[in-house]
Amino acid sequence: MLLPADISTGWFISAMQSADELRLITGGRVQFVPASVTGKRQSNPKGSLLFIWRPYITPRHIITTVSLAELNRIGNLEAA
Repeated sequence: MLLPADISTGWFISAMQSADELRLITGGRVQFVPASVTGKRQSNPKGSLLFIWRPYITPRHIITTVSLAELNRIGNLEAA
């Protein structure tokens, strides 16, 4: 689940307790833009993160990182 990286929210602790992995996105921000809007906007003042739940295992509560450039590279491969 892609979310703004805001650890001050009430849902953050709940997600950390149940998710297997928290993956911080480094090197930029993922822009949350409605599908109806074209072009790039500055709509996200915080960084971004991914909470990853894996069914059928006991959550390990690990923290990893991935660069925004790597996510863009993967996204471009899948779009082709």
